[in-house]
Amino acid sequence: MRLRSYLILLILPLFGYSQSNQLLKGKVMFQTECLEGIHVLNATTGKGVVTDAKGQFMIKVNENDTLVVSSIQFKVKEYAVSTIDISTCKELVFYLEDVINELETVNLRQHALSGSLTADLEQIPTFEDKLPIYKAKDVMGLPLHMDEKDRISTIKNNALRDHIGGATMSIDFSMLFRLTGKLFKKKKNTVTIKKNVAEILTIQVFNNIGLLPEKEYHNFISYLKERPETAVAITTQDELAVLDYLINQSLQYKNRMETN
Repeated sequence: MRLRSYLILLILPLFGYSQSNQLLKGKVMFQTECLEGIHVLNATTGKGVVTDAKGQFMIKVNENDTLVVSSIQFKVKEYAVSTIDISTCKELVFYLEDVINELETVNLRQHALSGSLTADLEQIPTFEDKLPIYKAKDVMGLPLHMDEKDRISTIKNNALRDHIGGATMSIDFSMLFRLTGKLFKKKKNTVTIKKNVAEILTIQVFNNIGLLPEKEYHNFISYLKERPETAVAITTQDELAVLDYLINQSLQYKNRMETN
């Protein structure tokens, strides 16, 4: 009798241990798709597994344990293990729901606008351009000083000297400003191009530019009349722009003479 009691005492703990370590089979799915790599955690024991390629898993559970099925792209699902789940050994199927991660709306703007144009304009930081503005007549009155460093400078005037084959240009810009300035003051209205070219590029202005011989004066006038941009260039009220155009055209005419 005493031996039987000892055997019963030895068997009962083993029976209880086997009851507390049941393997539960399950599958995790999303709609009709089996999900691989889903974490299945026994929150009670702290142990977990991962589903295989068929979405299946096996985990040790006890009655009333809580299973947590989770993944980044799906909602977390919790399940309490019941006595029926353990006794029937039936495969459990967990259907997960996808998660739509919605971020809060973030408004990026440099200025907090009120909706009132007048008020918003006053809040925008602005700056004033303080750079000096000179006209051609102001430049004429500025004194020119030569720095001693300029006398020994190695920088060459490629645009006006080397580019035209070493020819030296000696242009009295001050006189050219005065001559063309008088013509602009006398003639405000636009007339025919033939009259304007002759009035702007007088023989005196032509000789002061000094890029072409005097015998080419009339040929150069005809050359300017044939160019369509001359009509626009000589009708502007900007004396500097007119002089720049005449000098550039003189250089082009000179190059054409040399190539011919």
